[in-house]
Amino acid sequence: MSDILNQFKTYLQAKDYEVTTYLMRAKVYLRYLDNNGISYLTITPAEYQVFIASLKQNSLSNETVNGYIKAIRQFYKFLISINKLQQGSDKPFYTIKLLKCERKIKNYFTREELDDIIEMGMDFIERVQPIKIKTVVLFFYYTGLRKSEFLNLKREDFDLKEHKAVIRVPTKNKQERTIFFPKFLSELIAIYFKSELQVLNKNAFNYSEIQILYLIEKLNEFSPNKRLTLHSLRHSFGRLLASKEIDIRVAQKLLGHKSMMTTMIYYDPDINIIRKIYQDKLGGAR
Repeated sequence: MSDILNQFKTYLQAKDYEVTTYLMRAKVYLRYLDNNGISYLTITPAEYQVFIASLKQNSLSNETVNGYIKAIRQFYKFLISINKLQQGSDKPFYTIKLLKCERKIKNYFTREELDDIIEMGMDFIERVQPIKIKTVVLFFYYTGLRKSEFLNLKREDFDLKEHKAVIRVPTKNKQERTIFFPKFLSELIAIYFKSELQVLNKNAFNYSEIQILYLIEKLNEFSPNKRLTLHSLRHSFGRLLASKEIDIRVAQKLLGHKSMMTTMIYYDPDINIIRKIYQDKLGGAR
C-alpha cells in the first residue's frame, strides 16, 4: 500500500492538488478495501457504494463525504496515468454523484481579530521571528492565496513599488494572474526580504510547507472561538472583498476562481455587512 500511496503523492504534487488531505482519504479508502478483502484494481461499483455508505453511517458531513469521493476519483485517474488501469476505467467512480451541500462561508476573520492573534503570536511563538509572523499572516489575508501558490512564489515575482506580484504556473487553474496588496504590506515585505536573504531553491518567504503549517497551527492556539487555517484566511479575503463592495468579477480574478458561482458564496452577506451597507447608503435618508 505504501508504494502506491507514495506514487499517488508524487502525482498530486505534480497536479498541484491538496496533497495531505487527498492522500489521507486515499489511505482510509485503501485500508477499508484491505480489511474487507477487496482489490482497488477490481472493486465493483456495488462494493464502492458500500464504502460510501459506510462514510455516511459514521456521521460524516456531506462535505466531508464529497471530499472522499473527489480524492478517490483522483486516485483512479492516477492509476490510469501509470497504466495500472485502462482509459475509462474510472467511469464507475462517477456513478455516485457528489452529495448536496449548503454553500456557505466557513470561519472567517476580521482584521481586528487577526491583529489580536498576530500580537499574541509575536509575543509567545519563540521559533519564528515576529516580522515573519506579521508579514506572512497579513499577506495571506490581503491576497487570499492558496498554499501552493504561496509556496511557488519567488522574489522576482514581486514588484513592491507597484504593490503587486505575479502568480505563475503551476497554479490550480494553470493560468498566471496578478495579485495586489496594500502599500503598508509592501513596506513590511521589503523589510522581511531585506532582513533575510532568499535561500536557494526556496520560495520568496523561505517557507516550506511544514513550516507554514506549523506557524498557522501555533497561531491557532490564540484563536479560541474559530479555527485559524490557511483556507480560513482565504475565506477572510473573499469576505473582505464582498464587505468592501468590490465588483464580483474583480473578486473572481483576485481569488483565481474559474467560476463566478464559487465567488458568489462570499457575496451572500451576513447581518453585520447588511447593517453597514444600509447605514452607509441609507442611514442619512430623510
